[in-house]
Amino acid sequence: MSSLPNKSGSERPTASVGMGWDDLSAEHKMQWLLNNAGDTKWGWVVYRSCYKPEFDSTWDNVKSVAEETARQRVAASDAPDVADKMDWVFVEDRENLDGASREELKRRFRDWVRAENPGRNIDEEKYGRASRYTFFVQVDGPSLRGIPTGDGHPYVSLVQSWEGEADTSEDWMKIQTNALNLGFYVELNNDETWYTVYMTSDGICSWYE
Repeated sequence: MSSLPNKSGSERPTASVGMGWDDLSAEHKMQWLLNNAGDTKWGWVVYRSCYKPEFDSTWDNVKSVAEETARQRVAASDAPDVADKMDWVFVEDRENLDGASREELKRRFRDWVRAENPGRNIDEEKYGRASRYTFFVQVDGPSLRGIPTGDGHPYVSLVQSWEGEADTSEDWMKIQTNALNLGFYVELNNDETWYTVYMTSDGICSWYE
């Protein structure tokens, strides 16, 4: 089961005497999750849901910059080996996803999660799916329009995908594009983080490492 360790428990990792979970880098935390909590890969799953031709170059830039930035930060960290398990998934399907609703993307994401976890009753694991199998990122028209200019804080949507685990009005929020970092990803393994950082649709969540 993948979740953040109990910070008061004996299982929490330490980098050296006197260091606890909160003192570790995001990369070191991810390394612990990969080694001890059942995580085998890490990385956001990102769906494109707007396919206007004028946004094609922006989408390509989103993909390349997001992955390259993540790799550079990991390489410069105290746990560079976690780069070997990095696996961002970018989903493009012009025919079926152009204008797709959030509910349709949630359905597709859940199908993908089940296929990634054969023999595991992932639907019943309310706690322990980890960030990779709980949240996905949606990049829609307004996101693609705002990212090149940076005006008003460019954002994407982060979606909580499983039914009944958040009020339907609270199962997604806008996040700044710079929040697509490992620090936020790791913290979302804690089931309470979503409710701590959640913002309504008139706000944009930010997260700085």
